Amino acid sequence: MTTLRIRTSLSSPQRYSYDGELKKAVDIADHYGFKLLNPLAIEKEDRDNAERHGCLHEQAAIMRMINADESYKGLDTLLFAHTRKVPYKNKLELHLDVIGDKESSAEGLLFQATKAILRDYGHNDTLVAVNSVGGRETTSSFTQAVNAFLRGRISDLDPECRDGIRKSAFAPLRCSHQACIDVRASAPQSLNYLSEQSKQHFKEVLEYLESLDMPYVIDPSLVGSEHYTTRTVFAVGTPAISTPEPEVTEVAAKEACIDPISQRHFSNVLAWGERLDQLSRKLGGKKPIPAVHVTIDLNTASTKERYSNASAGAAPQAYVVQVGFPAKIQTLRMNEDLRKAHIRVSVTLHKQSVTEQMDHARTIGAPYIVIIGHKEVKEGAALIRHVHTNHQEAVPFSGLPSYLKTIYATKKR
Repeated sequence: MTTLRIRTSLSSPQRYSYDGELKKAVDIADHYGFKLLNPLAIEKEDRDNAERHGCLHEQAAIMRMINADESYKGLDTLLFAHTRKVPYKNKLELHLDVIGDKESSAEGLLFQATKAILRDYGHNDTLVAVNSVGGRETTSSFTQAVNAFLRGRISDLDPECRDGIRKSAFAPLRCSHQACIDVRASAPQSLNYLSEQSKQHFKEVLEYLESLDMPYVIDPSLVGSEHYTTRTVFAVGTPAISTPEPEVTEVAAKEACIDPISQRHFSNVLAWGERLDQLSRKLGGKKPIPAVHVTIDLNTASTKERYSNASAGAAPQAYVVQVGFPAKIQTLRMNEDLRKAHIRVSVTLHKQSVTEQMDHARTIGAPYIVIIGHKEVKEGAALIRHVHTNHQEAVPFSGLPSYLKTIYATKKR
């Protein structure tokens, strides 16, 4: 396969069509607004940065390009989807990135997209393990507390972790040796160090999980990297039934920053992710860039895939304007119903202003605008505006897919 280098601006990437084992997953990601990137060109700088900070080569590459992209000023949110060949294994992973959104809506979008993808691949019964390590001020104090605690118990740690702690204060928190597991049972937990802002963010993350019907457990052992991880860390998997030790591969455990022994929640890990707001600065950027990502492992037994240039897609059939946190949740739930009905809508959860959303709807040429605010959520019906006539009517959320199908078919005649 020929690897195409990204030559266009990341703010307006070239549109690609995809053919490969992950096509269904890529199509679902596309419905949720994630633009497919061609295979990322990994530079020596990316490999060096990944080794230094413990992130994936692809994460380092994207942040390098964002930092170097003059057209990206952090004024908007970018949604990327890209595939990755797992080293030494005949399989692919799908990565989804939300860059530029510091709000919990970024996690909510990733949760919904991940859930939809996993279900289409037959994983209907999943569990989410989630934790928060807080913002920059929190991670600093938490890391110091962990460091002090572990150095006071260093003689009790496994010999490998006594050396590993020099590189990473969190190494014993992720270690599978019984000695380290016993020590960390009484180690400081990140949730006790959260600022009020981080507590509110985590509360909203949990509300997204509850509202999207995604069972979850809070797991203090999910800590990510002390170098760049902020706030949310999570993993999604098949719930363990009776197996005391989950079947988590060594590669998956390392990349997910999860311990294969302590993750007693899962019989199989299917996805993992974290917020990495500090990574851009660690890689030489002038300021932190909000970012959160998920890696989805669908265990595809092939790495054959093909990319080709594609023309710009047709305008969405409708644009959704959402106002307020409950409306964001309702929008995500509704969007999945529309996807199943093969109705494409445009949603920008990161945009807060109604005026900004309305302007964007006109820019992309959506013929209908679906408006959801507190009143609409309470009454269980969206307000539909016909752009060309300004006619408006309320439509129950349950009837929205059939309504949009009918009026759009009528318009095309």
